[in-house]
Amino acid sequence: MVEEEKINCKIFQQKERKIKELTRSLNEARDPKVKANRAQLLINEVKPLLDCAEHDDESAVCQACREIANIRKKTAEIIIKASKLAH
Repeated sequence: MVEEEKINCKIFQQKERKIKELTRSLNEARDPKVKANRAQLLINEVKPLLDCAEHDDESAVCQACREIANIRKKTAEIIIKASKLAH
């Protein structure tokens, strides 16, 4: 098993467990409305990482955190759009 690298940021680490739980729950959901709801919850969880007041453009840790948060947000937005098409 590959060990995950940790992002050395207290804000990221505080959010990561909840984000992973939401991601797992989102992936397990089959109903489009449930998926959309969970995707919105995921967006709400990553928003503080994207709006972080401590963000430092020069920090590789901050860049990695923001990139991961952006990917998660964009993925959740796609899921919400797809769920609207399923109705």
